[in-house]
This record gives sequence, C-alpha cells and structure tokens, in this order.
Amino acid sequence: MNTALAPISVDFTSTALNDAGRPVVGFQMPLTIPAMPILETPSSLLKGSEEVDLGFRIQMLSLRMLAAMAADGQVVERLAASILNSISTTENSEQAAKLVYVGDRWVRYGDIPADEFTALVREKVAKITSRLAELRAVSSANQAADLFNTIALENLRDAVCEVLPHDMLISQAAVEFKLRCEDINKKCRALVRYVASELRITPRAVHRIACWNWISPALYGACLNAGGYETAFIPAKARKAFREGLISHQAAIIEAAGRADVPLTHMLKSWDDFWLADRDLDASVNTFVGANVRLVETVVRNYRFAKDESQVRSAAQLGLLRAVQLYAPEMGWKFSTYAVNWIRQSILRDLSKQDMIKLPAGSHTALAILRKVLGEKPNASTEELAEATKLTTDAVADLLYFIDYFNSVSMDSAYTSDSGESEGIHDHIADENGDFVEGLIEEDTSDYVMEVLSNVLDEREAKILIGRYGIGGGEELTLTEMATSLGLSIERVRQIAIRAVEKLRKSDFADALLELW
Repeated sequence: MNTALAPISVDFTSTALNDAGRPVVGFQMPLTIPAMPILETPSSLLKGSEEVDLGFRIQMLSLRMLAAMAADGQVVERLAASILNSISTTENSEQAAKLVYVGDRWVRYGDIPADEFTALVREKVAKITSRLAELRAVSSANQAADLFNTIALENLRDAVCEVLPHDMLISQAAVEFKLRCEDINKKCRALVRYVASELRITPRAVHRIACWNWISPALYGACLNAGGYETAFIPAKARKAFREGLISHQAAIIEAAGRADVPLTHMLKSWDDFWLADRDLDASVNTFVGANVRLVETVVRNYRFAKDESQVRSAAQLGLLRAVQLYAPEMGWKFSTYAVNWIRQSILRDLSKQDMIKLPAGSHTALAILRKVLGEKPNASTEELAEATKLTTDAVADLLYFIDYFNSVSMDSAYTSDSGESEGIHDHIADENGDFVEGLIEEDTSDYVMEVLSNVLDEREAKILIGRYGIGGGEELTLTEMATSLGLSIERVRQIAIRAVEKLRKSDFADALLELW
C-alpha cells in the first residue's frame, strides 16, 4: 500500500497508548488529498480548517511526486545518497528529512529524540536501497511490464514514500527528474500541439485526453470525439493523414520513454503523475502564500528603517515561503502565529548579511531609533542619542559608524595630493562613459549572449535568466520579482533557472560562455 495515500484519518490529539503504556507519538494524514480551498480573490484569508487542509495537501502532493520519481532508479539512488550525506554533514537529520512513516503514523523531527529519528531515517534509506536493487534485478531480467516488474516498482514506491525528505532535497530530485524526462516531455508536447492544430481544439483539452493514454490505440478515436461534430465532415484522406501523423508522434514518445530503467508504460504513467502533482503543488503553495500577503506587509512595516524596503519585502516573502514549507498542520496552530517568526528571522538574517560587519542581536532596532532621532535633530549629541536608545555612550559611538549620515563624503571635498596641490575627489573618479571602445565590445558580447540564449533555451527559460542575472544591461531582479511578473511560485522560478543553466552547460556554447564570464 502506498503510504502517500494511506487510508487513515486525521488525529490531532490522540491519547492512544502503546504496549509500554506511553502515549503514541506521531499523527495520521487524511484518507485522500484534501481539495484546494476556493477563495474569492487570491489574497483572501484562509480559515483555520482550510490552512490545515492546505498544509496536508502540500505534504501529500510532495509524497506523490516522490512516488512518481521512483520510476527513475538514478534519481532515487541520488536522493537516498543526499539524505545520508545531509545526516553526516550536519550530524543530525533535521536537514535530511521532515517526516518518517512508522507503523500507521507519521513522526516529525522533534517528536522523538534526534538520535532515534536519525536511526529511523537511516533505516528507511536502507530499505529504499534494497528495494531499488530488487527492481533493477527484475528489470534486467525482463523489460516487459509484467507482474513481477509491477510489484517490484510498487514496493520501491512504498519504500520511497515512507520518508519525506527536506524540501531542498525534494527540489533537487525533482529538477533532475525533469531533466532526465525532458525528451519525453518534448515529444508529448509535440503530440499535443499536433492534435490541437489539426483538430482545432485547445492544447489543455488535448492534454486532458492524452494524459495516461499517450501511446494507446484508442487515442485516435478519443481525439476525434473531442473535436465535436466538425470532425464528422473531415474527408477520409485527411483522417488517414491525421492518424498517420498521430502514430508518428506516438512512436517518438515510445522511443523517448524506452530508454528508462522501467517499462515504458510505467515510465509514461510516472511522468504524468509527476507532472500533475508538481502542477498542483505549485498551485497549493501559491495559494497559501497569496492568502498571507497581508501578513508580510504587516511585518515589513516594522522595518522601515532599512535602506532598501523592497529587499526587506523580498526577504519577508522568502520567510513566508519557508513557513509554508515547514508548516505542521497536525499541530493545529494558526498559520499566521507560526509564520510571523519565520518572516522576522528571514528579514533579520538578510539585514545582517547587508552589513560588512555582523552586528549583535537587537542592534538594528537601536539603529532605527538613531536614524529617527538624527532625522529630527541632526546635531544631537552622543548623550542625547544614548538617552533615546537606552544604550551607553560608547555603544552609541560604535553604532554611529553604521549610519550613512556620518559616512557620506562630498564629491567636492578637497584633499592635498603628493604634489602639494589641493584637489577634489571628483578629479580622480573615472568617467564610465568615456571609453567608447569598451562600450562597443560590451554591446557585441551582449548581443552574442542573447543569441545563444534564444538558440538553447525556450522563451520562459531565457526570460528568467535574463531577468535574474541582468543580462543585456537590464536590472537584476530577485526571485520574488521574477515570480510576480511571471505568475509563478518562487520555487518554480528557481527550478526553471537551474534547468536553464544546466542546458547552457551541456550546450555547444558552454566553453565560449565561460570565457566571456
């Protein structure tokens, strides 16, 4: 039985006792994946029960993605290795796994002692490795989708879905799985475009028909039925040509899926399952984030003293996303109460990174007070500032070095050079617009890079890389800004950027791009 969809019920306050007379640790997930909540607007607030359902939905969709990725042995093998490597690197399993399935319950990191949780994770990884070896042995003996192969694959799926890895590890495995299935995805999309153009129906409708039926002989009739009454008037010769074209696309899909470790029917079904789970997971995370945008703005208002408010907002949104990923719905907490701490931590961490010298905790609040007082009274004495901040005069003197008011220098400030003449600072600053030859070289290089991107990447991948790294002289955008402009989640934009970079590395232009870099 696949534990990602185990037929068990939610239990927040179980008082059941085990054989030793101790309370049973862990929780149970819903019987089925909860439905997506229906909101009036993307920023509408969620009810407490909707937050819990959405939290479980995200966890269970992650497990469904893992179950689909089990069809690729290399992805599973590297995921298992990454989990063990995270444990050995951090000396605990907090960065390796979030949940482990024990008996009929899920145990979260922190519910039991860390060494016990780590031992459980190692046990689950060993089980995954054993089941993977069994599947490979069966597959090498018989490539057909027979009963033994099917059972071996299902056993591996069950083993993979008994541990929910850290989000970063799942993301890395998902990116690798997409790259390895890229050829299958291209062939499937080509079939969708072909049917849509020939029968004049929407690509979404074609995908809905073809999903799980890419190489089925019945796909031809299903497509004609979806075309409506107009298909009845298609001449016999045109029908034959359409059928031959459809069979040609199906043959290309078979060739692409036939390179996998498992039978092609299993591979194609796994790809469809993964694609749907990934789509629904993105939508669920975006809904959770969108419903809590006001919470981000509320917290950001408390950090108006920051130099760049947009950077603070970006850090806050990353903190919100992290809170969504780590939300524990079984606890029954109000999400806003839990998320506000992650948002604040993310902002403070970002502010500390902006400083050349790390400041002690609480220093940013004191800096805000200093800036406010100096804005109202620029000539305030150190004693007055110390009274306002409740700090010692020495502490105030140290913090004053981090305020731009004292660090600014006029371009017309004069100093004495080695020749004894008084010169202005602006006399020694180079004019960036003065070298027209360098400008021509940069413009030519930029044109070449843009041409390479258009040849290697699709339109969305190129747009994300151009915006993310400011290629072509444009402004560098944050992941949050890119996600907002494209209507995608932050994690989705990050995944597309990783995939685009990987494409460039494997392209014929890789060496030339490295030289330019």
